[in-house]
This record gives sequence, C-alpha cells and structure tokens, in this order.
Amino acid sequence: MVSLTKWLVVIMNENEHKRLVGSKKKILNAALIEFSKNGLAGSRVDRIAAESGVNKAMIYYHFKSKENLYEEVINKLFTSVAQHVDKYLIDASDPETVFTNIADYYYSISREFQNYVPMLLHELASGGERVRAGIEKAFETNEIPRKIINFIEKCKAEGKLRDVDSRHAMLSFIGMNKFFLLIAPVFAQIWEIEDENKFRAERPHAVVDLFLHGILEKKYENIA
Repeated sequence: MVSLTKWLVVIMNENEHKRLVGSKKKILNAALIEFSKNGLAGSRVDRIAAESGVNKAMIYYHFKSKENLYEEVINKLFTSVAQHVDKYLIDASDPETVFTNIADYYYSISREFQNYVPMLLHELASGGERVRAGIEKAFETNEIPRKIINFIEKCKAEGKLRDVDSRHAMLSFIGMNKFFLLIAPVFAQIWEIEDENKFRAERPHAVVDLFLHGILEKKYENIA
C-alpha cells in the first residue's frame, strides 16, 4: 500500500511538472506576439493570458511581473542561439561545416525571429540594456565567445584560416547573418527577389562562401 502511494505521488508530481512546463511555454509564445505588436509599455497581461489560454495567476506564478516576462522572452532567443552554437562547436574541426551549421540555424528560425525584430529594435534604440544582458547571460553561461575564439585560433594554427582577428571575423559573420534577418521583407522588395523562400534557403551557404572565400578572384588578388 505504501509503495502504491509513493508511486501515485511520483506520477502526480510528474504530471504537475509537465503541466507547469507546458503552461510556461504557452505563455512565452503568446507574450512574444503581444510584445512584438505593442512593446513593453503597451502590452497587457490580460491579452497574453487570453492568447495563451493560461490564467493571469499562472503568468505571475511563473514570471512575477510583466517586465520579468518581457526579459524572459528576449532571453529565450539568445539562450536558444547559444545552445545551438555550442552544439556545433563540440569536437569541431572543419570551419566550413561549423559556420554553415550556424548560418543554417539562423535561417531556420528566421520566421520566428521576425516577431523579435520590433522588440530588439526598440531595446537597441533605448540603449540595448536588456539585449546586452540577455546575450551575456546566454553566451557566457555556455562560454561561447571563448570557444569560438579557440576554434578560430585552432583553425589558424592548422593552416585552415588566414591570420585574421578572431573578434572581427565573428562580428562580420554574425552581422552577415542577422542583418538580413532584420530587413528581409524590405530587402526582398528593393532587390526584386521573386522567390523569397528560395533566396532564404540559399542565403546560409552564400554567407559562408563569402565569409570564408571573399569575392575577389585569386588571379585578381595576385595582380593587385
């Protein structure tokens, strides 16, 4: 009888844990939409509750305040990016494979990322404190900067990469990926891209090719 009681308690605890995790995910997804439309000041917890199907009490149970929820939505993006980059750096040896995997990941989340654009632009215009804190928390927890620099330095020592500044290299690579994600809808119109989905699918490999090989022909480099 005691064993049965313990088993029931375990099952109940597991079910409660799943329920809480599920409700938190629903809240974050609904909050992303609300904050992207209305910003922090204009967003309402009532609307987030209605969109998520979770009552307000549960929202405050998970996040304590609207401001904390807003920060958690931003942190969720950078945590996901950091975890994926960290995965690609494990036992990495080929720079083209690593950078292609990272670029592919950026574009795999491009549709979801569009919901973040208004939030991130607003935060950057306001000084970027929450963005900076989110990046620091996610990337320093996984030691991403150190791992990337070590990887680039390793590739340089093995003759796979030129003797470039690792920090400048990564800033350029990140910019080549993220800038397009920020302006994709406008870019597609200005440059008359007829098949945007095809262009998006090609973009990661185009970025890596340009990042690793540049655009000058070798014969032109020798003449110059």
